[in-house]
Amino acid sequence: MKNVTTEKIKVWIFGIIFILLSLFMAPQLSSRFSSVINTYTLIFLFTITVVLCAVTVAINKNNLDKIFKIYAAEANIILLAYIADYSIRAIKGQESYYTMLWISCGFVASIGVFTALAFCTNNDKYKYINKIWLAFTPTYAYIFLIVFLREPNTYYELNLTLGNGILSYTDYLIGAFKNDFWMAFNFVGNVVFFIPLVFIIDAFFPKLKQYQVFLLSCIIPYLVEGYQYVFKCGSVDVDDIVLNTGGIIIGMIILLISQKKAGTAN
Repeated sequence: MKNVTTEKIKVWIFGIIFILLSLFMAPQLSSRFSSVINTYTLIFLFTITVVLCAVTVAINKNNLDKIFKIYAAEANIILLAYIADYSIRAIKGQESYYTMLWISCGFVASIGVFTALAFCTNNDKYKYINKIWLAFTPTYAYIFLIVFLREPNTYYELNLTLGNGILSYTDYLIGAFKNDFWMAFNFVGNVVFFIPLVFIIDAFFPKLKQYQVFLLSCIIPYLVEGYQYVFKCGSVDVDDIVLNTGGIIIGMIILLISQKKAGTAN
């Protein structure tokens, strides 16, 4: 009886920690304390989020079925909160920067969940990893839409010279890394955001070969930049494709290692 109670407490700890960390960067809170938020603060907060989520999953390695159900339910509830906040701000004509920070917290919290599962010793962990990727997909798709599906003929920049964008990022980050976290956020985001893509495609299409998953993933950055180029919106940058592809390659390496360990490589 005592063991059953202990396991229930562990599951509840995960549920509480995940939803709190996914919501801690509420836009109102961020706006109020924006003057003290810099790049180092953001890195610290995101690191704490990953670690705490990973730890609460790790202590539940024998409760992965319950963890999956809680994650799936909470991730979708949190997504509704993101959609509501973003929509209200859009109607009011307000900037959505802090909503993006808030959404990033949910993204980072999910990374903590996946990280713990990757190192979990449970024999069924790969079954749950794919299930959780599928549960994460609505959030990922929503972030993708609001970041890349911009209104035609709005703010537009074009860079077709390889290296210019990355050099500009690097020069600016060296001088303003601490105080301008948006530049670092954008630079890192172009890599990190595309890491989950291979896992999601692999989860949805488990019969695809590894090279097919990789090639299909690599098409997405070209579609994104192609949309922005045709409709003259956003920043069309060949270096963004390079960064996006870098994220896909990182994700593919992790996927290959995971499949090799599980003996499920295609």
